[in-house]
Amino acid sequence: MRYPEAKNIPGDKTCLQGIPGPLATPGNYKVCLKTNDRDIHIQYFELIPDPRITTTSEDYQSQFEFLINIREKLSDTHNCVLRIRKIRTQISQLLERTKKDEQHQKIFESSEEIEKKLISIEGNLIHPDAKTLAELLKYPSMLNVKLAELRTVVASSDAAPTKQSYEVFTHLSECVDYQLQEFENLIQNDIGNLIELANKLNIPAIITNSDL
Repeated sequence: MRYPEAKNIPGDKTCLQGIPGPLATPGNYKVCLKTNDRDIHIQYFELIPDPRITTTSEDYQSQFEFLINIREKLSDTHNCVLRIRKIRTQISQLLERTKKDEQHQKIFESSEEIEKKLISIEGNLIHPDAKTLAELLKYPSMLNVKLAELRTVVASSDAAPTKQSYEVFTHLSECVDYQLQEFENLIQNDIGNLIELANKLNIPAIITNSDL
């Protein structure tokens, strides 16, 4: 029985093995089945650990919480990439609505600078150029793949995470958080200025909220 998987990117080739959520820890659970919009059927059951191993309940819980943290950080990474791609699409559409004259030149210049920064952030989070399985071997693993690989290592046995695993996660989290902050700064400053400029010229601009 697994918890929901991390947010994935449609068509992404860098996490082909999938990024499933953690297994539920041993313990007592219940399942509810609702029928006819009113009748609720409840069944209780117990998940029993493998009797051949000596993993404690504390170890199971430590592993579970750690895997949840990895899943959430990986979801944050992929959500940022998806937002970047949607904003890039909107910038492209903005330029299509913009006249190529001196009055609008600033929009083209600002858009070009923003595009470069967005590409840089995305390229640190995920490798966008890997389109096939063969191409995966040509490129280094980026942050999303490193997080996915760490999840695989931690989930490979019924045991508490090692000190080294925590250290790796701390480092990867700091790297991801830095890129996420760079993205938010870009939205607040460069993209905010671009939206303001477009509004002054009565050109429909860009949506940047987290619902994208």
